[in-house]
Amino acid sequence: VGLGAALHNGETELVSNDRKALGARLLFHIPLELGYQWPRHSLSLYFSHISNGYTQDANEGLDTLGLRLGWRY
Repeated sequence: VGLGAALHNGETELVSNDRKALGARLLFHIPLELGYQWPRHSLSLYFSHISNGYTQDANEGLDTLGLRLGWRY
């Protein structure tokens, strides 16, 4: 679990329907991750949310869900 900031160079206002309007350059970043680690491998499920926290009118946000595999060699 975390709380941080994200800085991006994408759109802040709605320019086209295939682009997110994130509302501000500096955004809140809230990651969550749950996993297990073996001696040489790891497996985790993560979720990440990035938005401006309704500090601007445009606030489409960006959510990411993924699976992370890791190994030492």
